Amino acid sequence: MSTTPLTATNTDYTITDDEIPHSFKQGMAEIDLIARAQKAEAELAAAKKRIADCEFVMAHRYDIIERQEPRCNEANARAEKAEKLWKEFIDLLEITEESDSGNRFRPNYIGSCRALDGQRMNQIIKEARGMVFDAPKE
Repeated sequence: MSTTPLTATNTDYTITDDEIPHSFKQGMAEIDLIARAQKAEAELAAAKKRIADCEFVMAHRYDIIERQEPRCNEANARAEKAEKLWKEFIDLLEITEESDSGNRFRPNYIGSCRALDGQRMNQIIKEARGMVFDAPKE
């Protein structure tokens, strides 16, 4: 049994739980439920606003992606074409033939009168060949 102290004009009086009318207790419980419901409604409204904000952001991002897709497709097509051209170019440089005397040689080559530039070009071609022929296919 709980007691609630009351103060009235310099006199202390304690009311026991049994002395509180049932209708008063029920009313207090209803007030508590109403307050909880209002708090839940406010939390729900805030959650709905956050969801709406997220939906707006996602729609905006989707629009950006939709606008970028044609550019991405074009870039992918150009990259594929460049890869095919590199492969064909390197294939041409790697052709070997045999002369009438039995010596093997490459009829196609890139040369430079500068030795260092020629070495660098050979290195670039080797690296490009590795990228084109050794690239993992998806």
